[in-house]
Amino acid sequence: MIQNRPAIRRFAHLDRRLRDEPPPTARQLATELQVSVRTIYRDVDSMRLDLGAPVLYDPVLGGWRYAERTYRLPPFTFSEGEFVSLFLAERTFRQYQGTPYENDLARFFKKIVDLLPQEITVDVTTLDPLYSFRPVSTSLQDIETFRVLAKAVLDHRRLHVTYYTAGRDATTERDIDPYHLANIAGEWYLFAYCHGRRGVRVFRPDRIRKIRPCRDTFDRPEDFSPANHLDGALGVYSDEGKPRRIVLDFDPFAARFIREKIWHSSQKIKELPGGRLRLELRLASFVEVKRFALGWGEHCRVLAPRSLVSQMSLEIDRMRREYR
Repeated sequence: MIQNRPAIRRFAHLDRRLRDEPPPTARQLATELQVSVRTIYRDVDSMRLDLGAPVLYDPVLGGWRYAERTYRLPPFTFSEGEFVSLFLAERTFRQYQGTPYENDLARFFKKIVDLLPQEITVDVTTLDPLYSFRPVSTSLQDIETFRVLAKAVLDHRRLHVTYYTAGRDATTERDIDPYHLANIAGEWYLFAYCHGRRGVRVFRPDRIRKIRPCRDTFDRPEDFSPANHLDGALGVYSDEGKPRRIVLDFDPFAARFIREKIWHSSQKIKELPGGRLRLELRLASFVEVKRFALGWGEHCRVLAPRSLVSQMSLEIDRMRREYR
């Protein structure tokens, strides 16, 4: 028996049976496919009208057949691009193993494969030597916490959370209005209005130690946009102050790599003598640009603003003491 076949698989079954002798009746086909007789009639009409199949009713034998016994439905085929796209989608789903969406994505991909005719098999392993994915890091997400967050964002439900701030090594109690969940560079972030800080803050879901939905709901401001918040950030974190002009100089070695990317929408690049390069940004936070500059080591020098130069100098002095 073929149970609960999607329409495309039912059509594949009908295509085989409509060439048989004696021609099958609607009731026989309904029994074989475990659907109603009405569904068989709808499928036959669809094959005629949508696919142009020459399906006739044989009043003598009381069954359905093709007017031309040699007729076959057009084959369902993949283009090369479609097959690669399906492979990439399946591999992308694997990046969410161990996350709240793992089971949902697995079920979704199975539904896609189930839509294919029975004759088609998808062996994505044939492309394994050609494409691969490797996440930079994996956060230890609590699945139930993430589900509560996702539902609260959808329902506009206020939350009471116990949140760990790694930078201060401190845990605080907060009431937040969760506006938006975003996956940025493979990491999940929550944009929420913090009632204690009276402003929109960015939270890491994996740092929420406890979570409890409140009775209160909220209205998300119409002018809220995560894109606007991220305009002042090199990555995710942005202070509430106005963006400041930040200038970084790179030596010829680093300049070759800096030219390859757009690091921020505000960036301006100036070529300097000897293959050096100057990168100018407008950011509202020093947190990520400090890490960015330090990551380039001796190949990068911060020129402005002075406050950032001072922070970099202090950080480098501390590092020097660690390596003495």
